[in-house]
Amino acid sequence: MQTTIDDLTLMNYVDRGGFAEIFLSKKKGINEILATKRLDQSKLNENPILRKYLENEIVILNTIKHPNIVRLYDVKYKPDYIYLVMEYCNGGSLHNCLQSYKHKYHKPFTEEIVQYLMRQILSGLKCLHDHQVIHRDLKLAIILIKYKSDDDAKNLNIFSGHVKIIDFNTSTKPGSTVARTAVGTVPNMAPSVIFNLSGSRDNYDEKVDIWSLGTLCYEMLVG
Repeated sequence: MQTTIDDLTLMNYVDRGGFAEIFLSKKKGINEILATKRLDQSKLNENPILRKYLENEIVILNTIKHPNIVRLYDVKYKPDYIYLVMEYCNGGSLHNCLQSYKHKYHKPFTEEIVQYLMRQILSGLKCLHDHQVIHRDLKLAIILIKYKSDDDAKNLNIFSGHVKIIDFNTSTKPGSTVARTAVGTVPNMAPSVIFNLSGSRDNYDEKVDIWSLGTLCYEMLVG
């Protein structure tokens, strides 16, 4: 059943994560299928940290535009929900893509595929760092792939895919007091971030993202 919010139409339900639901959607004036994240206002009111994370992500996505960073088209504030209207990536996450590739070909990504993907991830990450943004949670699950067609997605034609980095709610700037906290996913964390799990409050900078990139590269190569 379709739901209309102003010039936005929610269509198929896609997924749920934490305090958000994801829908396929269409927006007037944009001739493509989009993804809309619907966030429950009551849950955000109960948890100020989640609201702060959301506001942080909106500021970053409104500020930074790059082919390898997911695009935010619109934000709609309603009494019960907040709607983030975003670019839809029909290939899902690189984590799921890698699992599907292994299932189909019985091996991890080839070096050529990893080079193709890493070049795009690096391009998006350079843009973030040029804008003084540390992502802090780079992992295959938050890097999506957008194929030119659904057939390319179905056939895992990765060389027709375009990488999109998402999830900036815990991102921060170098030198901020936040850049002393242990945030991220442990297997992908740089040592300077992991040390802060034990109570250290030493500052770290954007180089922690470079460490995480190495873990992504390793994971894609060895499966």
